[in-house]
Amino acid sequence: MLKGKTAVVTGGSRGIGKAICLKFAENGADIAFLYAGNTVKAEETVKELEGLGVKAKAYQCNVADADAVAAVIKEIVKDFGGIQILVNNAGITKDKLVPMMKSADFDAVIDTNLKGAFYMTKGVYPLFLKQKGGKIINISSVSGLTGNPGQANYSASKAGVIGLTKSVAKELASRGVCCNAIAPGFIATEMTQALENDTLKDAIPMKRFGEAEEVAKLALFLASEHSDYITGEVIRIEKDCLVDVSSVNDGGWQSSRISQERIDEMRRVVVTGIGAVTPVGNNVPEFWEAIKNGKNGIAPITRFDVSESKYKLAAEVKEFDPTKYMDKLTAKKLDRFVQFAMVAAGEAMTDSQLEGNIEKEDLAVYFGSGIGGFETLCESYDVLREKGPRRVSPLFIPKIINNIAAGNIAIHYQAQNACVAVSTACATGTTAIGEGYRAVLHGYTTAAICGGSEAAIVPLAVAGFGSCMALNASEDPNAASLPFDKRRAGFVMGEGAGAVILEEYEHAKARGAKIYAEIVGYGSTCDAHHVTAPAEEAIASGKAIVNAMAGLEGVKPEEIYINAHGTGTALNDKTETRAIKNAFGEADAKKVHISSTKSMTGHMLGAAGAVEAIAAILAVQEDVIPPTINLKEADPACDLDYTPNTAVKTTVEAAMSTSLGFGGHNACVAFRKMRG
Repeated sequence: MLKGKTAVVTGGSRGIGKAICLKFAENGADIAFLYAGNTVKAEETVKELEGLGVKAKAYQCNVADADAVAAVIKEIVKDFGGIQILVNNAGITKDKLVPMMKSADFDAVIDTNLKGAFYMTKGVYPLFLKQKGGKIINISSVSGLTGNPGQANYSASKAGVIGLTKSVAKELASRGVCCNAIAPGFIATEMTQALENDTLKDAIPMKRFGEAEEVAKLALFLASEHSDYITGEVIRIEKDCLVDVSSVNDGGWQSSRISQERIDEMRRVVVTGIGAVTPVGNNVPEFWEAIKNGKNGIAPITRFDVSESKYKLAAEVKEFDPTKYMDKLTAKKLDRFVQFAMVAAGEAMTDSQLEGNIEKEDLAVYFGSGIGGFETLCESYDVLREKGPRRVSPLFIPKIINNIAAGNIAIHYQAQNACVAVSTACATGTTAIGEGYRAVLHGYTTAAICGGSEAAIVPLAVAGFGSCMALNASEDPNAASLPFDKRRAGFVMGEGAGAVILEEYEHAKARGAKIYAEIVGYGSTCDAHHVTAPAEEAIASGKAIVNAMAGLEGVKPEEIYINAHGTGTALNDKTETRAIKNAFGEADAKKVHISSTKSMTGHMLGAAGAVEAIAAILAVQEDVIPPTINLKEADPACDLDYTPNTAVKTTVEAAMSTSLGFGGHNACVAFRKMRG
């Protein structure tokens, strides 16, 4: 139907744009498509198109840049010999109600959605005039016809596309050029599955979501000779699928509708800053150098008298003086876990250079703790028992509550988007990063400070974990934390904090930010099995890993590093081994590089996942697998590659960090090298 023709599709690497590319290719058209930034997705799409027997090429181009558009059209004509079909599909959203919408938000959407279509149309205009023919298909939206609360900029841009369509159609009709628009409603994708419900479907005449394939079929008709007498039309795919309500949510007033462009052109999320306070170093350079070299941070406990305790060792943060980072009065008002959190977040923010380069309402905080202000709790109880209720400090509650680290970080950096305090036991740090990732991915915030903190090396906590039979009672620092070793007999308490800055890729790129890695996946499940013990069949924990792996398509198992939860308890390590096998399959699991840095840092509880994510990020950046130290006796139940004792230099294309917490919480985040 389209053999011998070249089609140009903007936003063609995924969603509706990709569906159109594939449909056109199936019908013989050569394909030149534009994409914003995800080179991996673009390359994958090119391969799919070439597999259909047509010529295909991807061009990275910002359609809002008139000069870039003019240059890319010239390049396409040179590569393909001409252009016969143009599909203007690229689009973005920046949703807020009008009082909350910044001028920059309005302009950005207009620039991409409307001006981008104009620039592309202007570029092919003389070509179509000269050849006396051509097809222009503009992807508008039903919101351009009906409007939608929270989308004044988006609706205006799509209404403008309709006006552009009708005007161009009249200008070019006499030259045999047809220009039409498609106005999709709610189109089903992987990301809309959770939104499907009977109430929403009842508002749709066809009682279901549309399919990208259905939009592509209509585009094919409009691109073919069968539509040669149709121009200036706006054709709706489904009558009215908008949810015409607004709601207050974490990020302020926002539309409850998720636009198709947000779904199809899912934002990329990158790591632009990292910070850490750990038992092997009080900043990231010290921490990373230590774990690469297998430095053991476990030593005799110094924070309290252990003469009556069975457990003599811990991984304490050493030589930490909060007054190096804040004034004495501020330090006095904060529990040790909050002090750690503020220092780690401070290092990450300084590293990212984000402060002063982002609006307050565009910065969120997702930060947590497993236990919170345990040291203050114990000290205050002693005061109550010994001196009575009147001597309990008014700072007691503000120092112990779990949300206070997140709250203090938000206050310090004036982060006025969501401030979410996460508490999923030992999975806290990983969950916080994962939920922050989702918030940036779906456009609820532009950047987020994410992580976890813990400071629970106090007599009561040590006694409590000991009574749970969770701790190793060894008095030898080199025989206490033994992940995946046959001799393992429990974990060693650790403390500290980790923080990462997650940022929307285009925002980071525009300000010239340093990018460590791209975060590409997150899995969160629950065993729903037991309060403390993981489910040995590892179905849910394996699923969390599988879900996080969604963004690792094309990466070989031998190019993947997993920073395992690896606590050194008998059940955890065996179960986690099974979870990895469930996720990868037996054969591929044996090719993956794995290690547990808890062998050096001890178990930092709610901070563990955040610090271990930093190790995973740096492993990707530097192509280094940190070791599992003290691993000397192999366990038949733990038979994967745990990188014993010595770091390994190898290609690390991607890395994951896994966490399992009391209550059955499982979480996994995935990172990969930045491409494009």
